[in-house]
Amino acid sequence: MNLIEDILQSIFELPPFPIVIQRALQLIDDPRSSAQNVVDVIQYDQSITADVLRFCNSAYFGLRRTVHSLREALVMIGFNPLLEIILSRESIRFYGSPCKGYDLDHGELWRHSVACALLSRIIAQRLNREVSPTHFTAALLHDIGKMVLSEFVKDYLEEIKELTQRKQFSFVEAEREVLGIDHAELGGRITEEWEFPKVIVSAVRYHHAPSLTPENHE
Repeated sequence: MNLIEDILQSIFELPPFPIVIQRALQLIDDPRSSAQNVVDVIQYDQSITADVLRFCNSAYFGLRRTVHSLREALVMIGFNPLLEIILSRESIRFYGSPCKGYDLDHGELWRHSVACALLSRIIAQRLNREVSPTHFTAALLHDIGKMVLSEFVKDYLEEIKELTQRKQFSFVEAEREVLGIDHAELGGRITEEWEFPKVIVSAVRYHHAPSLTPENHE
Protein backbone atom coordinates (compact mmCIF):
# COMPACT_ATOMS: atom_id res chain seq x y z
CA MET A 1 0.00 0.00 0.00
CA ASN A 2 1.09 3.58 -0.60
CA LEU A 3 0.59 6.36 1.95
CA ILE A 4 -2.82 7.54 0.76
CA GLU A 5 -4.13 3.97 0.74
CA ASP A 6 -2.86 3.47 4.30
CA ILE A 7 -4.65 6.63 5.38
CA LEU A 8 -7.95 5.68 3.76
CA GLN A 9 -7.75 2.17 5.19
CA SER A 10 -7.40 3.70 8.66
CA ILE A 11 -10.97 5.00 8.38
CA PHE A 12 -12.14 1.50 9.23
CA GLU A 13 -10.21 1.55 12.52
CA LEU A 14 -12.64 4.12 13.91
CA PRO A 15 -15.46 2.63 16.00
CA PRO A 16 -18.69 2.52 13.98
CA PHE A 17 -21.14 5.33 14.55
CA PRO A 18 -24.28 3.94 16.27
CA ILE A 19 -26.76 2.72 13.67
CA VAL A 20 -29.69 4.33 15.48
CA ILE A 21 -27.97 7.74 15.31
CA GLN A 22 -27.32 7.27 11.59
CA ARG A 23 -30.99 6.43 11.12
CA ALA A 24 -32.07 9.39 13.26
CA LEU A 25 -30.00 11.81 11.16
CA GLN A 26 -31.52 10.39 7.99
CA LEU A 27 -34.98 10.96 9.44
CA ILE A 28 -34.09 14.53 10.40
CA ASP A 29 -33.09 15.09 6.76
CA ASP A 30 -36.50 13.76 5.65
CA PRO A 31 -39.18 16.51 5.67
CA ARG A 32 -41.87 13.85 6.06
CA SER A 33 -40.60 12.69 9.47
CA SER A 34 -41.31 14.20 12.88
CA ALA A 35 -39.37 14.65 16.10
CA GLN A 36 -41.32 11.75 17.57
CA ASN A 37 -40.21 9.50 14.68
CA VAL A 38 -36.59 10.30 15.53
CA VAL A 39 -37.05 9.60 19.24
CA ASP A 40 -38.88 6.36 18.45
CA VAL A 41 -35.78 5.12 16.61
CA ILE A 42 -33.24 6.18 19.25
CA GLN A 43 -35.13 4.78 22.24
CA TYR A 44 -34.46 1.20 21.14
CA ASP A 45 -30.76 1.63 21.92
CA GLN A 46 -30.72 0.88 25.64
CA SER A 47 -27.20 2.20 26.21
CA ILE A 48 -27.90 5.59 24.63
CA THR A 49 -31.28 5.87 26.35
CA ALA A 50 -29.84 5.06 29.79
CA ASP A 51 -27.00 7.55 29.35
CA VAL A 52 -29.32 10.35 28.22
CA LEU A 53 -31.80 9.73 31.04
CA ARG A 54 -28.99 9.86 33.62
CA PHE A 55 -27.94 13.22 32.20
CA CYS A 56 -31.49 14.59 31.99
CA ASN A 57 -32.09 13.63 35.63
CA SER A 58 -28.84 15.20 36.82
CA ALA A 59 -28.59 18.45 38.77
CA TYR A 60 -27.60 20.20 35.52
CA PHE A 61 -31.22 20.34 34.35
CA GLY A 62 -32.86 20.61 37.77
CA LEU A 63 -36.11 19.08 36.52
CA ARG A 64 -38.90 18.91 39.09
CA ARG A 65 -39.68 15.28 38.39
CA THR A 66 -37.77 12.25 37.23
CA VAL A 67 -37.70 11.59 33.48
CA HIS A 68 -38.24 7.90 32.71
CA SER A 69 -38.16 7.78 28.90
CA LEU A 70 -36.88 9.62 25.85
CA ARG A 71 -40.48 10.56 25.05
CA GLU A 72 -40.74 12.30 28.42
CA ALA A 73 -37.37 13.96 27.83
CA LEU A 74 -38.64 15.21 24.47
CA VAL A 75 -41.59 16.89 26.22
CA MET A 76 -39.56 18.24 29.14
CA ILE A 77 -36.49 19.70 27.41
CA GLY A 78 -37.42 19.81 23.72
CA PHE A 79 -36.21 18.03 20.59
CA ASN A 80 -33.07 20.01 19.71
CA PRO A 81 -31.57 19.98 23.24
CA LEU A 82 -32.33 16.26 23.52
CA LEU A 83 -30.63 15.46 20.24
CA GLU A 84 -27.68 17.70 21.08
CA ILE A 85 -27.15 15.79 24.34
CA ILE A 86 -27.26 12.45 22.50
CA LEU A 87 -24.86 13.53 19.76
CA SER A 88 -22.41 15.25 22.11
CA ARG A 89 -22.20 12.31 24.48
CA GLU A 90 -21.98 9.70 21.72
CA SER A 91 -19.18 11.60 19.99
CA ILE A 92 -16.91 11.11 23.02
CA ARG A 93 -16.08 7.61 21.78
CA PHE A 94 -14.47 9.06 18.63
CA TYR A 95 -12.64 11.95 20.26
CA GLY A 96 -11.48 10.11 23.37
CA SER A 97 -7.81 9.59 22.59
CA PRO A 98 -5.07 12.25 22.34
CA CYS A 99 -4.42 13.76 18.90
CA LYS A 100 -0.63 13.82 19.01
CA GLY A 101 -0.11 14.97 15.43
CA TYR A 102 -2.04 18.14 16.26
CA ASP A 103 -0.60 18.52 19.78
CA LEU A 104 -4.02 17.98 21.37
CA ASP A 105 -4.32 16.22 24.73
CA HIS A 106 -7.00 13.76 25.78
CA GLY A 107 -10.45 15.34 25.35
CA GLU A 108 -9.23 18.60 23.79
CA LEU A 109 -10.57 17.90 20.31
CA TRP A 110 -13.90 16.76 21.76
CA ARG A 111 -14.27 19.97 23.79
CA HIS A 112 -13.37 22.04 20.73
CA SER A 113 -15.91 20.15 18.62
CA VAL A 114 -18.72 20.54 21.16
CA ALA A 115 -17.91 24.26 21.46
CA CYS A 116 -18.16 24.62 17.67
CA ALA A 117 -21.47 22.75 17.65
CA LEU A 118 -22.92 25.01 20.36
CA LEU A 119 -21.60 28.06 18.53
CA SER A 120 -23.38 26.91 15.35
CA ARG A 121 -26.65 27.10 17.29
CA ILE A 122 -25.84 30.59 18.62
CA ILE A 123 -24.98 31.84 15.13
CA ALA A 124 -28.24 30.45 13.72
CA GLN A 125 -30.20 32.18 16.50
CA ARG A 126 -28.41 35.50 15.93
CA LEU A 127 -29.20 35.29 12.21
CA ASN A 128 -32.83 34.38 12.97
CA ARG A 129 -32.42 31.10 11.13
CA GLU A 130 -33.84 27.72 12.06
CA VAL A 131 -31.65 25.87 14.56
CA SER A 132 -31.05 22.62 12.72
CA PRO A 133 -29.72 19.38 14.24
CA THR A 134 -27.85 18.78 10.96
CA HIS A 135 -25.85 21.99 11.47
CA PHE A 136 -25.07 20.96 15.04
CA THR A 137 -23.94 17.51 13.88
CA ALA A 138 -21.77 18.89 11.08
CA ALA A 139 -20.05 21.29 13.48
CA LEU A 140 -19.59 18.52 16.03
CA LEU A 141 -17.91 16.24 13.49
CA HIS A 142 -16.09 18.81 11.36
CA ASP A 143 -12.65 17.70 12.64
CA ILE A 144 -13.31 13.95 12.81
CA GLY A 145 -10.70 13.46 10.07
CA LYS A 146 -8.01 14.56 12.53
CA MET A 147 -8.59 11.45 14.61
CA VAL A 148 -7.49 9.29 11.67
CA LEU A 149 -4.88 11.62 10.19
CA SER A 150 -3.16 12.44 13.48
CA GLU A 151 -0.73 9.49 13.43
CA PHE A 152 0.30 10.26 9.86
CA VAL A 153 0.71 13.98 10.61
CA LYS A 154 2.91 13.05 13.57
CA ASP A 155 5.18 10.95 11.32
CA TYR A 156 5.52 13.74 8.72
CA LEU A 157 5.30 16.73 11.05
CA GLU A 158 8.68 18.22 10.14
CA GLU A 159 7.85 18.24 6.42
CA ILE A 160 4.45 19.78 7.12
CA LYS A 161 5.91 22.45 9.40
CA GLU A 162 8.55 23.32 6.83
CA LEU A 163 5.85 24.11 4.27
CA THR A 164 3.95 26.27 6.75
CA GLN A 165 7.05 28.17 7.83
CA ARG A 166 9.07 28.51 4.64
CA LYS A 167 6.34 28.62 2.00
CA GLN A 168 3.49 30.10 4.07
CA PHE A 169 1.19 27.14 3.43
CA SER A 170 -1.76 26.85 5.79
CA PHE A 171 -1.60 23.68 7.90
CA VAL A 172 -4.41 22.07 5.90
CA GLU A 173 -2.64 22.92 2.62
CA ALA A 174 0.56 21.38 3.97
CA GLU A 175 -1.32 18.23 4.99
CA ARG A 176 -2.62 17.87 1.47
CA GLU A 177 0.78 18.52 -0.10
CA VAL A 178 2.69 16.05 2.09
CA LEU A 179 0.10 13.34 2.76
CA GLY A 180 -2.02 13.59 -0.39
CA ILE A 181 -5.16 14.34 1.62
CA ASP A 182 -6.19 16.76 4.36
CA HIS A 183 -8.26 16.18 7.48
CA ALA A 184 -11.33 17.92 6.01
CA GLU A 185 -11.46 15.68 2.92
CA LEU A 186 -10.83 12.66 5.12
CA GLY A 187 -13.66 13.74 7.42
CA GLY A 188 -15.94 13.94 4.39
CA ARG A 189 -15.02 10.39 3.46
CA ILE A 190 -15.62 9.17 7.01
CA THR A 191 -19.10 10.70 7.16
CA GLU A 192 -19.84 9.24 3.72
CA GLU A 193 -18.81 5.83 5.03
CA TRP A 194 -21.23 6.35 7.91
CA GLU A 195 -23.98 7.16 5.37
CA PHE A 196 -24.72 10.57 6.84
CA PRO A 197 -26.93 13.04 4.95
CA LYS A 198 -25.13 14.81 2.10
CA VAL A 199 -25.44 18.22 3.76
CA ILE A 200 -23.38 16.97 6.73
CA VAL A 201 -20.80 15.28 4.50
CA SER A 202 -20.45 18.46 2.46
CA ALA A 203 -20.11 20.72 5.52
CA VAL A 204 -17.39 18.50 7.00
CA ARG A 205 -15.51 18.13 3.71
CA TYR A 206 -15.49 21.85 2.86
CA HIS A 207 -15.22 23.46 6.29
CA HIS A 208 -11.85 24.97 5.32
CA ALA A 209 -13.09 25.97 1.86
CA PRO A 210 -16.82 26.80 2.14
CA SER A 211 -16.81 28.48 -1.28
CA LEU A 212 -16.27 25.03 -2.81
CA THR A 213 -19.38 23.58 -1.21
CA PRO A 214 -21.78 22.25 -3.89
CA GLU A 215 -24.46 24.84 -4.60
CA ASN A 216 -27.33 22.46 -3.87
CA HIS A 217 -26.29 22.28 -0.18
CA GLU A 218 -26.42 25.06 2.39
